[in-house]
Amino acid sequence: MPVPAVSQPRAVVLDDLRLRATEELVDVRLALGHERDLVPVLKGLVVEHPPRERLWHRLLFALVATGRRGEALDAHRRLAAVLDVELGGRPNPATARLLDPVRNPGPRR
Repeated sequence: MPVPAVSQPRAVVLDDLRLRATEELVDVRLALGHERDLVPVLKGLVVEHPPRERLWHRLLFALVATGRRGEALDAHRRLAAVLDVELGGRPNPATARLLDPVRNPGPRR
């Protein structure tokens, strides 16, 4: 349903609050070790909110934690492209560091 013009500013604020609450819930679930369950949720969220790097960071974390190295590298490439096109920037170094174990896995045990 379309939002009346007079309510548009409030709708934007409420949508941002909803998204922040979703991010907080994701953080709690990641802390509880629910990475595998969150991958599809986070994939959907980054499609809905492509420039939201915090969501991409959580997706990369979940992918790396579940051993999905190729998907993590692909997601990082997509993030870099989104940020370059939409914001003229690059991923945060902390996000890139999530891939360190993927790029340099070290000796296998």
